Amino acid sequence: MRAKMIRWLRRHPALLAKLRRLRGRAMHWHPHAGRRPRDPAAPVTWHTTRPGIAAPRPLEYAEIAILPAQRMVYRNQISDGGPAWPDFNCQPLVRHLVHDQPVDWATCPTRRPGRRVSAPVIWGGRLIFHFGHLAAEHLNRIPAALYHRPDAHVAVTLPPGRVVADIPPWLWDMLAWYGVAPSRLLAVTNPIEAEQLFVGPQPEHLGAHPPPAWFLDLLDELPRLNDLRPTPTPVVYVTRQGQPALGNGGHAGEGALVRALGRAGAMVIDPARLPLRAQLEAYAGARHLVFAEGSAVHGRQLLGRLDQEILI
Repeated sequence: MRAKMIRWLRRHPALLAKLRRLRGRAMHWHPHAGRRPRDPAAPVTWHTTRPGIAAPRPLEYAEIAILPAQRMVYRNQISDGGPAWPDFNCQPLVRHLVHDQPVDWATCPTRRPGRRVSAPVIWGGRLIFHFGHLAAEHLNRIPAALYHRPDAHVAVTLPPGRVVADIPPWLWDMLAWYGVAPSRLLAVTNPIEAEQLFVGPQPEHLGAHPPPAWFLDLLDELPRLNDLRPTPTPVVYVTRQGQPALGNGGHAGEGALVRALGRAGAMVIDPARLPLRAQLEAYAGARHLVFAEGSAVHGRQLLGRLDQEILI
């Protein structure tokens, strides 16, 4: 029933957008709207990263308004809102790219300035609750900016109608992997004004270009910073079998493939049922890593260089 309702709502985007706006207004006053997990006992810090990585220094802006998202744009893959960049059309580094083309919209500051934030802030991107797009294009500005500004807070917008308490556990895990503890996430659900705002380049997006070497150098640091302990395995198969129950598509006949791979000795994992850390430990230890086509493949983008064969 839940999957049918999700599919029906996706076929009516105007109604879905209206419901999101109404929910956001109602949830804004809920006493638990800002609820978030506690910081881990030993949060990841970029202070101990090896020096000398050629990551470009982030651009610095002063007195920048950051607005919450009001609607989804560009095929529901990105929201509006975010920083009100000066000279928006002449700022290629801050733009969000898809296939080498900017797809974000200019944000206009409101007449009433929001809460003033005096601590240094990094622009982390627009959160959407979609694992693949977050890993592939939305959050990858964070490592370079934190490499140069490891004590800064990280500002993000949430999807329209969402509040902090809606952020799913796997997304908190992804942010923590990049070194963003819950207490350092500045989720913009009301306008704010940042005295200092830093923004790094978008090193990867949906396109044909490989990531720059400096970005892979940063990703190479993350397993050590997170104390990742890979599980050595000859073959790991990443299935989509758990997705139909979540209202997403599956692959015909995959059950037979999973049973055959299991009999052959492969490790079969379902990312819908595993925490992010366990997924990454399996990926990092695999000699041959095989994905059923889908968003889970982008989890491999959270790791750097590994001597392994990847098949999709």
